[in-house]
Amino acid sequence: MKKLIYILLLSFLILTTSCLPNKAETVKDKMKKDGYTVEIYTKDKFNLDMMEKDFGYTNLNTVINVFKFTEERIDEYVNILIFDNKESAKAAYNKINEQKNNGEIKDQTLEEIKIKGTWVYYGTKSTIKKLEK
Repeated sequence: MKKLIYILLLSFLILTTSCLPNKAETVKDKMKKDGYTVEIYTKDKFNLDMMEKDFGYTNLNTVINVFKFTEERIDEYVNILIFDNKESAKAAYNKINEQKNNGEIKDQTLEEIKIKGTWVYYGTKSTIKKLEK
């Protein structure tokens, strides 16, 4: 009986969490359908060490840039950082939030910063909303 309750509770938690895609290719397919350009950089194909060094991240596995051009500029975007573990994701999330709050990030279009498991994502609210639905 305890196992059944545990399985039901676990299933409920999984179903009620955010509907973020679980793979980079899923993000690409989903967002391209909405007219976004999607760039994926994975550790196995690109050297992400420089980004880790420049931004102070650790265990960065994948970077996904999702954006839409209008009038020769990017008006809507979300940048997704996928880490190997939740601790590294939390550290990156805290760092980005701190930089935003301290005025170190000057980008006025950075409206929202979120974390979900090993994913940290930030950008315009409209694009994040589309990503999460």
